[in-house]
Amino acid sequence: MIDINLVPEQYRKKRRAAAIVESVGGLPKEVMIGLVGAFTFLLVIVFLIFQGYVALRVSSRNDLKRQLAAIDKEKQNVENVIKEMKSLKDR
Repeated sequence: MIDINLVPEQYRKKRRAAAIVESVGGLPKEVMIGLVGAFTFLLVIVFLIFQGYVALRVSSRNDLKRQLAAIDKEKQNVENVIKEMKSLKDR
């Protein structure tokens, strides 16, 4: 198909994608796609690293909660013994 455009080059409306490529310094389309893909891949990797870190912290927190619950039971036993000793002392 023949495209005839009699408007001079500097007065023609530029396509948005062409304007972006020119503003970046005339990088080829393949390089731009590669950069965007690499950046997206990097963001996904950083996201997964943070998710792993959060999962590790939640696991650690749950372990500490279990340990605290075990200590709480022991604390109740000690408090009961202290109360008994105090009541025996008062008698």
